Amino acid sequence: MGRELKEFLINKIAAGPLRFYDFMQYALYHPCWGYYVKDKVKIGKEGDFYTSPHVHSAFGHCIADQLHEMWTICHKPRDFYLVEAGPGTGLLASDILEYCQKHEDFFTAIKYVLLEISPYMIEIQKNKLEKYAAKCIWIKSIASLNSFTGVAFANELLDAFPVHKVIKTGDELKEVYINYQDGSFYEAPGEISTHDIMVYINELNIELKDGQELEINLEAKEWLKELASKLDKGFVITIDYGYKTSELDEPFRFKGTLMSYSNHTSTDDVLEKPGEQDITSHVNFSALKHFGEKAGLQTAGYTSQMRFLINLGIADKMTLGPNAEGVKNSLALKRLILPDGMGERFKVLVQYKGLEVTKLKGLSGFFDTLKI
Repeated sequence: MGRELKEFLINKIAAGPLRFYDFMQYALYHPCWGYYVKDKVKIGKEGDFYTSPHVHSAFGHCIADQLHEMWTICHKPRDFYLVEAGPGTGLLASDILEYCQKHEDFFTAIKYVLLEISPYMIEIQKNKLEKYAAKCIWIKSIASLNSFTGVAFANELLDAFPVHKVIKTGDELKEVYINYQDGSFYEAPGEISTHDIMVYINELNIELKDGQELEINLEAKEWLKELASKLDKGFVITIDYGYKTSELDEPFRFKGTLMSYSNHTSTDDVLEKPGEQDITSHVNFSALKHFGEKAGLQTAGYTSQMRFLINLGIADKMTLGPNAEGVKNSLALKRLILPDGMGERFKVLVQYKGLEVTKLKGLSGFFDTLKI
């Protein structure tokens, strides 16, 4: 399948260079050959990368605890929608629903909506969630949602949205395009393709240095705007690896944050083997806050995954000890919360609408206002 997508991209480029955005869109989401669409194991031991739910079920149990508190804040409505965008293998949904059964009234109120575009992944999710089938609803777009009260959440989704790539050249800002020659794809600067890029940069007060590269995630902006329009009352939780605009000066971000993953190995050669490897870019949480507020979402708080999970009592949700299971769980706990694992690399942003929120268990003591 990689060969077909490569030929498709070469033919596209023959008519003119492709924006990096279009290259990434085709590589990940081409309806036949895109990485996320085709029939291939992507997550877990046999896949290309791990996500937090694959490390330990306690991650999902912590999320479930936070969702239960949010239901209470919303005055315990009879119908409470949990909208998981990009639900992967359905593992997080399974862990959440399993834990929510501890609260019979909450579990009864739950309508679990899985937002998934891949038919292959939908089948995997349905198999995983077979015993919760009566609770689950599958949709392929936010447009399919009616106005709802509840929580929309995404774990490691926005990093896989196609991005525009820009580079500062002297005093000019250029957009990166993809060409093909002598058997290889390569980058070349060109004109900015849409005014929305400049709006994004200006509204976030981003200033790049000569030679500095940056990804512009316009898809995340529109995704949040559309989601906010459907949320009548409730919360939005975004968990992903990312940064604040004020952190763009970090030297390791000078050439951007794009990475590819295949067989649990990372590379910065994101043009290699389109359709056969994951492509990601770090999420700008300052942008999510800014554009979320423009769409009517208020910011409850922002913190690291480490602080979020500790506040929600992750250690109490695991059996720790000297035996084999306890040691295995201890290793999983370290991976989820230690700074050199997922603990500090992953961030958590909570936004809300139609409510007065004073505090949340997962954000207790940590309210970073994401100053831009």
